[in-house]
Amino acid sequence: MKPHIRKSLLSFVIGALVLFGGGIAFAQEEALFTSVAPDALLVLDLSGSMRWTPNGSRMYTNNLNNC
Repeated sequence: MKPHIRKSLLSFVIGALVLFGGGIAFAQEEALFTSVAPDALLVLDLSGSMRWTPNGSRMYTNNLNNC
């Protein structure tokens, strides 16, 4: 057999084995979503202390627009 034909045939066989020789792969079936209790807390502060300035600092505001 001629060397270039032999090399071509060998390349074809190796390529076919690479493409079609692998087994079938299956994905593991897992639940994507699970039922977990919510983990959030919303706090609404209506006490008025949120309008106070931190100690040692001044709040510069217009007297017409009280915060």
